[in-house]
Amino acid sequence: MTGARVRASTASLPAITDMKLPLTSQEINAEWLTNALAFRFPGVQVTGAEIADVINGTSTKIRVRVRYDRAGLDAGLPPTLIVKGGFEAHSPSMKDMYLNETRFYRDVQPYIDIHTPRCYYAGSDPGSHQSIVILEDLRARNVTFCDPLRRTAISSSSSTRTASRPNQSTRPGRRASAPRPSTTIRCDCSARIPPRPRPV
Repeated sequence: MTGARVRASTASLPAITDMKLPLTSQEINAEWLTNALAFRFPGVQVTGAEIADVINGTSTKIRVRVRYDRAGLDAGLPPTLIVKGGFEAHSPSMKDMYLNETRFYRDVQPYIDIHTPRCYYAGSDPGSHQSIVILEDLRARNVTFCDPLRRTAISSSSSTRTASRPNQSTRPGRRASAPRPSTTIRCDCSARIPPRPRPV
């Protein structure tokens, strides 16, 4: 990646960020967050941490309210963070997926210009299945996400695509069949991340 422009949001993430990582949400405390943030923000102390929300899934997303010392405030660290990793019963079987996400945020994201959450830590634990990324809380930018159980119409980003299956009778050697009805795929919602101001 010689000559590639490095995004300021993750430019200082080191190449090696392996450390002992929590396996339960109860282990996400001020001391561990201080150690994780130290890879990019040395000298910053987390003085308090409180779990505000836990979203279970393939990966667990844990929203944490955080308090910092003066160095953390001066660094502009946010009052809430998302700790994303493998905190589920099925997580050991997802080890490779968690590792790939960590590698993306640590090794790829700094070099590509796409809208992604800001990453404050990305690393793995060589002694367990765990890989964790600490991301910005997108609620602070008023981002909304699709709910598969609720219809959400967003006119500015909605689109309709129509796809129809080819008539099998057009293929040589195949018996003619009736045309299949076209299928309309409606995209009625999206999670849009507003762009951050670019550094000068």
